[in-house]
Amino acid sequence: MTTHIEFVPLATFIGIMVFTPGPNNVSSASMGLNFGYRRSMPYIGGLLVGTFAVTFLSGCFSGALVTLLPQVAGWMRWFGAAYILWMAWGVLQTSWTVDEAASLKPLGFLRGLLLPVVNPKLFICNVTLFTTFLSPVAGRPLPLLLVVGMLSVVDFTAISLWAFSGTALGRYVEGGRVRGIVNAILALLLAYTAVSLFRM
Repeated sequence: MTTHIEFVPLATFIGIMVFTPGPNNVSSASMGLNFGYRRSMPYIGGLLVGTFAVTFLSGCFSGALVTLLPQVAGWMRWFGAAYILWMAWGVLQTSWTVDEAASLKPLGFLRGLLLPVVNPKLFICNVTLFTTFLSPVAGRPLPLLLVVGMLSVVDFTAISLWAFSGTALGRYVEGGRVRGIVNAILALLLAYTAVSLFRM
């Protein structure tokens, strides 16, 4: 366990963890594509609150998680993969109901809140984060709160970039068929994310 923080490796790890495709980012891009950034905000808010809570609790109990995770990881993978596949199915459905987009409703706060909670990859990344890079603040509530708050700003930036990308793409994709193809690609990315949980 280190006594100081190595900022360059930490920034690299966080950048890879937060900005690369994953369920939070891909689903946010899909929301932006189909509903625009403003209507995606409740869902994005749920993602941020859920991720903040999971990350903060992971920092508080990182030592216990190291012991507990191997015992529950299998169940978490199945449950998390099932939830992500369910979301992928919803996105895929949008690909053939795109002409009825006015009748579709964006995912809400609670759906966003649940995704980080059932994503075992987030727990595993957090254990790595707090045992390898941020061990000096693990288990210390006030410094931990400050660090997780800063991580939330980075997380919000990443999710917003993906949602804005989806929104921008939606403005240029007028035809229902093309939009449907994009939704199908996003659904496949979510499905791939679900399958990749079993490679960890």
